[in-house]
Parts: sequence; C-alpha cells; structure tokens
Amino acid sequence: MKKYSEALGHGEERVFAIEDMVYQGQTAFQHVDIIRATGYGMVLFLNGERQSSEADEFIYHEMLVHPAMFRHPNPKRVFIAGGGEGAVGREILKHKTVETITQVDIDANLIELCRRYLPSWSAGAYEDSRLNLVNGDARAYLRETAERYDIIFLDLPEWSPDTPARELYTVDFYTLVRERLTPGGVMGLQVGPVHPVHITPFVTVAQRIREAFNDVMLYPVTELRWGFGLCANVLPHDLPFDATRLSAPLHYYNTELHTHLGAVPTYIQQAL
Repeated sequence: MKKYSEALGHGEERVFAIEDMVYQGQTAFQHVDIIRATGYGMVLFLNGERQSSEADEFIYHEMLVHPAMFRHPNPKRVFIAGGGEGAVGREILKHKTVETITQVDIDANLIELCRRYLPSWSAGAYEDSRLNLVNGDARAYLRETAERYDIIFLDLPEWSPDTPARELYTVDFYTLVRERLTPGGVMGLQVGPVHPVHITPFVTVAQRIREAFNDVMLYPVTELRWGFGLCANVLPHDLPFDATRLSAPLHYYNTELHTHLGAVPTYIQQAL
C-alpha cells in the first residue's frame, strides 16, 4: 500500500496509508493533496502539512468556534479570516443568533476543491444566504471595512518564520482585529501545536496576541496536540454553555469543557 509522509520537524514524520490519491495540484498560493487514508478517511494537506481529516475535523472546528461563540451573549455578525474548508462556517451557523458571516479567503481554488472533494466539511454552509464569501486578503479587507463584528475567527495555517501569511501573525494585525470588534466582541484563533517538542509556534503567537489584547484565554486540546485562544478587552467568564442556542448538536464541545476551558498544563505556562 502506498504511503503519504508528513514532515513534522525535529526529525519526526507522520505516515498515512493511502487508499486513494483523490487529488494533487497547485493553486495560485499552495500545493494541495487530498487523499483517502486508512482510519482517517479523507485528508487535506496543504504544502505537505495536514490541515484536517474526516475522522477528527469536528474536534478542531468545534474547539475553534464554540468557545468564542458561547462567550458572547448574542453573536449576530461574524467574520472569518481563512476557513476555506467551510467547516468554521458550518459550526458558526449552528448558532441561532447569527445573522451574517463574512468569510475572506485568498485562495478561491482551494475553496472549490474543498466543496468538490470534501463536501461534508462545509455541509451546505456555502449555500447558506447568511454567509458572504469574499475572495481576497483578509488583512486588507479588515483595514478597509467600516463594519464591526461580534466575533472574528482566524482559521489560518500554522505560524512559521517563513510563512507567506506572516502579516496575519503580527501584533499590528491582531490590533487591527481588536479594533474591528464590537464592544464585548471576541477573537478566536488556533494558536499552534502544544506538544513540548513543537511548541515554538504556539509560544510565538501567544506572546503576540497578549500584546494586542487585554484579556487572553489559551486552551489546549489533548486529542489534537493543538492549542487555541480567545481574545477580548474583557472576556466574560460567567456565560454558560447553553445548548438551546444551537440549531444542531455538537459532537465534542460540552458543558464540562466550557466550564474548565482555561486549564493549561504547567509546562505550557512555563514556556510562555
């Protein structure tokens, strides 16, 4: 059986058994591989790095979206930077209060590939009239818009020193995002890997968002070895997990996780 090898750095690799090479190609911005892998189902790789897989993408997307959504009393207007797979939009649309989503992603070809080969990720989100999809630069869009948003999500590739999206990982950009939030607004983002060997991107991003925001909550997700963050001028910590706000069930996030979300292991605290 053919194998797909993903380099993780520090001499480490993750190997997937390929049942079917579904797509290989190059967009204007990145190389795309979509495979069907034993145990994982469909898997999306960008520039050789796994983005999400059919078996566990719900964990990543629920843990990015719902902690932020449930820390706002009435989120109506939402912005997504990136999110080309469509699953961030899918999860946001489960909240009955949402009136509009503006999603800005620079890679239109990737979105079309995901809609064609990974339709369960978006699950009809791109056909929902509440979602306005814009092909463009999220940083430029936020600079130019007069709109303000209750929640802003950054669903971007992992930070690295040479990432082409480096301008989306600066204190200046996070400050811009803060300025585009309504009073009481929240920014939610993936921060990076939290495994001790691979923690440098997490620490780098965490330090920068702490410079831009007064109140930052970091939270790791053990199954993914990944960390996320919530940022605001003041985060409301007393809002409950209220399932009646949802139009569809969740498969990972729940009351217990919501209550204990900010618990961070000692080694991460020390790294920061």
